[in-house]
Amino acid sequence: MVLKRMIKKRVARAAAYPGGDVGLEDIDAARKVLFAVFSRYGDGILSFAVIRDFITARPDKDYLIITSNQLRPYAERILRGDRADVDSISTGSTGSIHIESVNKRKNPVKLLKLTNRLKKSAYDIGFNPFSLGDDSEYFLSFATKSALYRKFPSHEINKNLYARVREYLLLPEPDDVVVEPELKEVRTVVIAPDSSNPAKSLDRAVLGRVVELATSRFPDAAIAVATDDSSPLGLPRGVETFVFGKSNARSRAFLKLMEMTDLFIGVDAGPLHLALALGVPSIAIFGPTPPEIILNRGNIVSSLRDAGLAGVYCYIESCKEPLCIHGLFEKTGEKTGDEGSLLDGKVAVDLEKNIKIEREACLAKGAKKDI
Repeated sequence: MVLKRMIKKRVARAAAYPGGDVGLEDIDAARKVLFAVFSRYGDGILSFAVIRDFITARPDKDYLIITSNQLRPYAERILRGDRADVDSISTGSTGSIHIESVNKRKNPVKLLKLTNRLKKSAYDIGFNPFSLGDDSEYFLSFATKSALYRKFPSHEINKNLYARVREYLLLPEPDDVVVEPELKEVRTVVIAPDSSNPAKSLDRAVLGRVVELATSRFPDAAIAVATDDSSPLGLPRGVETFVFGKSNARSRAFLKLMEMTDLFIGVDAGPLHLALALGVPSIAIFGPTPPEIILNRGNIVSSLRDAGLAGVYCYIESCKEPLCIHGLFEKTGEKTGDEGSLLDGKVAVDLEKNIKIEREACLAKGAKKDI
């Protein structure tokens, strides 16, 4: 309770301090840069992917990334590559990358030690992409200048997620496009069917169909389903199950699984962003959200989506039954072709496309009425 009051008091005091509005001149002049990432799973992973671009563009600085225990393994792997287990590494120039994690409720002593370190280190600028709570803003309050993400004006729901973070960090938009995977020599497949949003998730019947299609397309591959559900899923014999958990240990276990994966198949959720950040060839299954706002430039991914939703973000909040996803995997007879049935719903992705927001009518194939 004392720590909570301390954090809120400092955050409130820092909010009134006129040390914000970080510009390019501040970034260029900075020697030490602080990132505090305390966000949802997927938002944290995509933030690390863009932070990696930031560090690559400016390798001459010393970076400290502070995050949650759950997100730390992903930060280490995305930002340090195959040297994820090293405490602090060189950026390849004169700078360095250091990563810390803390849970203020479980380890208040570590929070206080980290606070003392920040007081002595004098970080020049601070950022907290996709992090809106007191935890990240508390750490940013120790930077000489900081740009609070909650004050960042560009939060349109139909704007690409990665482009939002690049704009926030004053990074230019690259020219890269989404690349189709070749899907050759697939020996291991991970399928992630769950999102916190039911309208983006695969129900158990549809999951079974996706497993069936993946088995047909890659008959010799080992298949694992990564899920939030610890109950039996009724999967075919030989299909393994990985159950997520909100801990450092479970994050490391999933990261290890992903590093051995030849193909990822998943819905719009955190595991998809991890696969894309690691460069794992992927098949992304989209329901209400269009791939144009979810994917990053340069991702290796095929996108499956209902053709009726092309160029549309379906923002019908009452939708709990994603007809747009179910229709992608209906049994409609035998298919032919080299790609098999798994990619029948593949759509082209144009990251330059303007996305319309639809709030009333269900445009999915087979929809008969407004929701």
